[in-house]
Amino acid sequence: MTGQHEPSEAEPELSRESGLRVIQYQRAGDRARLRLFAVLKAQDVPADEANDLVAALEAGAVAGARSEVVGLETAGPATQSTAFKDGWTNGVKVAGEALLGIADRSWSRQGNWSNKASELVDPATSASLSEVASPVASPTTRQVTVEEGTELPAKLMSRVLAICGQHFGLVTGIKSDQWDTEHTRKNIEISLQAVPLAERETYPQALDGYLRANRARLEQLWHIYGPDGLFPGVYRLVELPESFVLCERIAHGLPRLSQLWTHTVGDNNLLERLKEAWLHE
Repeated sequence: MTGQHEPSEAEPELSRESGLRVIQYQRAGDRARLRLFAVLKAQDVPADEANDLVAALEAGAVAGARSEVVGLETAGPATQSTAFKDGWTNGVKVAGEALLGIADRSWSRQGNWSNKASELVDPATSASLSEVASPVASPTTRQVTVEEGTELPAKLMSRVLAICGQHFGLVTGIKSDQWDTEHTRKNIEISLQAVPLAERETYPQALDGYLRANRARLEQLWHIYGPDGLFPGVYRLVELPESFVLCERIAHGLPRLSQLWTHTVGDNNLLERLKEAWLHE
């Protein structure tokens, strides 16, 4: 026996099933987070305290998962080779450290949240939490903050939407009638607010040039992080055409984009995952 793992025919199906369960839990977590903020606000809990409580809960949940993973260090098959056992032990340690890092990031949000609970949920939206069940949190809890005296021209929105749809179709083979145009427009609106006023007139040309120059990277992004990639359901923005304008803004206007996304959507996890994938490709 070599100690190498022999894949079975059932594993691809198990992997797909795992991805579906991850999506289910992420959606349930999104709904629970908004519901918790709504309940705490109704009880007049200060926004900072509510944010700290949620951060502590999320950090504690991840820390609990880490404890279980670390406990697997001695659970490897006893009949395997020394090399297999060493690989098993190292893999458990790497997974444990990764989970600890996630817990650290959740914990560090205490006292340092740029989004307030009062901004995430208001009485008008707390009763319609079902919107969070969509694959990507819908940016409807807040209106996009525009620069004073400015509005996004309809022509600009239409051109950028068309450019994203064109390049998204070329990379993925998915046509515009297969995605939610209205939802995409809302996320594109957030992205365009991150474009300086002086650059908006020529931004469609700049975006088109950027997407053409980075076609290979976009194809790799889709291949690795898309719905049929290595992490199904985790990098959910990658599956949407607005990810293309978001990638350009991540590269050239990340601070403003992050601020707007936090203020409008409330949950930065989706954008953080896209940033992680794009900047490390």
